[in-house]
Amino acid sequence: DMLIITGHSIDLYDPDVVVSAMGSFFNMPVIRIADNNDLFMYLNKLKEQYPNFLTVGTTAHKQNPIYSADLTVPLMLMMGNETMGLNKAYKEY
Repeated sequence: DMLIITGHSIDLYDPDVVVSAMGSFFNMPVIRIADNNDLFMYLNKLKEQYPNFLTVGTTAHKQNPIYSADLTVPLMLMMGNETMGLNKAYKEY
């Protein structure tokens, strides 16, 4: 329903990004949150509003397969970049 961009993420309007995504992000709200604490406060409010809210972080280390998560509940899927993966602060959250 929404894309949240944090930290040193991509430039959505870079021509290569627009072509790769086929402009799909133009069909949803996109916000940039610079401070991790602001994002964590937002997530905590979502967890209060939706008791079964799930936060799922991606990893290449096969810790827990994504198909074992209940993706029918309200959730946030966090993905890191190709080089460094998911930020340590997000992993800990």
